[in-house]
Amino acid sequence: MRLPLSVLALIAVVLILAVALFVAFGPDRGGGDDVAVMPAPAPEAIPSDGAADTPGATRSYFLRGADFGPDDARPFLILHAAATGGAPRVVTDRALLEAARESAFFTEHTGAALEVLLLSVVFLSPPGNGIDTPFATLKVPGRDAQVWRCLRAACSGGAGRFADGFAADIDALLAASQPLEERYQRFDTHADYVAAVDETLGSERAFLDYTPPDYPEPANTYEGSFRIYLPGLITALDGSTDPDAAAANRAAELDAALRAGLDGTGLAYEMAPVRADRADQVQVTPMGAAAPLVANGAYVAVEGFAVHAFRATVSGPQALHDRVRPGLLDGLAPTDGDEAALTAAANRAAAAAGEDCADCFEAFVDVPFVDAPIADLYAPQRYGFTSYVIPDSPN
Repeated sequence: MRLPLSVLALIAVVLILAVALFVAFGPDRGGGDDVAVMPAPAPEAIPSDGAADTPGATRSYFLRGADFGPDDARPFLILHAAATGGAPRVVTDRALLEAARESAFFTEHTGAALEVLLLSVVFLSPPGNGIDTPFATLKVPGRDAQVWRCLRAACSGGAGRFADGFAADIDALLAASQPLEERYQRFDTHADYVAAVDETLGSERAFLDYTPPDYPEPANTYEGSFRIYLPGLITALDGSTDPDAAAANRAAELDAALRAGLDGTGLAYEMAPVRADRADQVQVTPMGAAAPLVANGAYVAVEGFAVHAFRATVSGPQALHDRVRPGLLDGLAPTDGDEAALTAAANRAAAAAGEDCADCFEAFVDVPFVDAPIADLYAPQRYGFTSYVIPDSPN
């Protein structure tokens, strides 16, 4: 029986995609812009009496190609959860790292990786988190990080808990490792922020594993930002109007009106497009209450209406916020839609649930719905970054 050409073509496409995915997600893939992808050292076959003798498995002596020498600043070797089975730890003993070049290894199984990719292509379900995971990262102050990765399905258990067919010899590294402390720093000025990042980059006891935002130049040149909440939209679900299309049109109208008002101040600003948020549910709540009405163990819903809220984020000087609050927003259109009809529907739903107080209820939504424009408080620009610090007292 001969396969149709269409089937053969499909098989060819699947194989091509599998190879492409393997190249993209293979175990030697690096992280971000600040990560150097390390070429795999020449692999050695696992001996038959080794800890892992799965056909096709090879040992990766990952530190053989590590880029550090006696004249470099002190290197850090971070052992990730895949290696430790828990929180990441760090090795800073240069002599030990040198000695581990010829002894520390983990096994790689490119055949298994290709099998995972091929199955994901066949079933159109690419692995959401990638098929590999960081095993170890070497950081030398002033240089890009070097990262080694392993097949997630095999090595994610940590030392002593690896899957069958996976092995690693990192006992000496683990024994000499120290815990890492995660530290977050926040600053009011960009100059202080840059100084702290520079200090961390040059430190022998702290490091970054990513490029921090707003460094060396700020992404946002304004001194702060604030949100503006705009009148909402109520749409009856009677089939006459697409509520989401109506909300998109309303957002465009509000965006144009708000920008016109801000332009009129003569002050520089940046504004993201007005955002429309649809309430997941419209529920009943007693007038003035902060929680929905519950009947028979469930929230009482208001049927037949869609509710959208609108908001915008504006970056600019404090003076712009001061101009907005007194009255710039007064000219924007009020809530669009029949709010009275929504309130009446809420009271009918309450009555159907057994409540006997007429006109005591209103609609409750999980989005910031307002009847008139409101400018939120001004938030000065802040800068922060997360670093890892080697504690003074090793554990």
